[in-house]
Formats: sequence, structure tokens, C-alpha cells
Amino acid sequence: MHVKLPEQLEEYLQSMVATGLYGSTSEFIRDLIRKHMEEKQKLHNTAFYNAVRAGDEEIALGKTKPFTSELLDDIKQTAKNNVQNSTLTNSPEALPE
Repeated sequence: MHVKLPEQLEEYLQSMVATGLYGSTSEFIRDLIRKHMEEKQKLHNTAFYNAVRAGDEEIALGKTKPFTSELLDDIKQTAKNNVQNSTLTNSPEALPE
């Protein structure tokens, strides 16, 4: 793989290797990618946790409805409509009333 970097980024990359923290530019790039993947996973976990917490609060406030086959059909139809209209979302507000 070959990546062309602007001079400023190339100098930074070389300076990081020169510190001795990394044995090569490839090692530095691999470390950056791993850290990026970890950060992305943390953000995903936080979003999931927040969604569960919001759901728990809704339950505590009695703002729930029974899960029925009709509700499931409505959810499926809403999802299909969102895909067809390119309005994908993970917002709870996207669920049918």
C-alpha cells in the first residue's frame, strides 16, 4: 500500500519515529489505526448504553406499549420505508406511534 502525505504530515510522521516510540512509519500508522478502531468501538458502546438508559427511563415513566405482532409489523414497515426513502436512523423517534 502506498499513501501520499502532505509534507507537514510526512514531517510529523518522521518526527514520531525519530522519538524512538515507534520503530518505523508503518508501526506508527498501525498504532493510529488500532487507536481509531478502539475509539470508534467506545463511541458505539456509549451510544448503545445511552439508548438502553433512555429505554429504562421510558419504562420507569410508564411510556411503553406492549410488544405485539402488530407493533412488530409497524416497525418492519417503518424500516422498509426508511430504506426506500434513504432516511435511515437509529433514533427511537423513528419507531411507529
